[in-house]
Amino acid sequence: TFLFGICSRFKGEKFKINRYLFVFTIIAIFILVSGLRANIGDTYAYIEGYESLANFSGFTEGGKDKGFTIFQLFLYKISQDPQFMIFITSFI
Repeated sequence: TFLFGICSRFKGEKFKINRYLFVFTIIAIFILVSGLRANIGDTYAYIEGYESLANFSGFTEGGKDKGFTIFQLFLYKISQDPQFMIFITSFI
C-alpha cells in the first residue's frame, strides 16, 4: 500500500486516471485485509456475539451497544456467516 500511495502522488493530466486507480487499490487492500481476518485481536468476541444472535430475545436493561446490536441483527437476516459481518463492518 505504501508503494501504491507513492504512485498515486504523481502529478499531471497523464496520471489522473492512474491516481484514482491507485487510491482505489489501496482502499480495496485495506478492506480485504481487515474483512478477511479471523482470530486476530477481538475478532473472536465479535464472531461469538454474532453467532449468539440466533438466540436473541430482546434488549436487557443496561445492555450496551444497542445500535451495533441492531446493525448486527440487520446483517444476520441477510447472512448468518460471521465473516460477512466482519467484511461489511470493515467496508463501512
